[in-house]
Amino acid sequence: MRIFKWTLSLNYHKAHVYPVRTGIPFLGFRVYPTYRRLRADNVRLARRRLQRQHALVLAGRLSHARLQESLRAWIAHASHADTWRLRRRLLAKLVFSRAAR
Repeated sequence: MRIFKWTLSLNYHKAHVYPVRTGIPFLGFRVYPTYRRLRADNVRLARRRLQRQHALVLAGRLSHARLQESLRAWIAHASHADTWRLRRRLLAKLVFSRAAR
């Protein structure tokens, strides 16, 4: 049986110390001591993707089932942060209705 003795150390060229109030970027979120927010670039990308998908649904090139999968995935990701108002605002601008068959 081998016993390894690991010594951890910081890479002082890559490690930086920041005040906690600036938040820590982690998995698409910015984590603060008392709350989490989506990073601004993720919000921008989500808004563009929703607009593009909306246009594809209206053009008949994207199914409602596929759109629903995508929306649920994004909502599930965003719900891990304090985004209730953001989700409501983004989704309220888009009206998705099934075309008459």
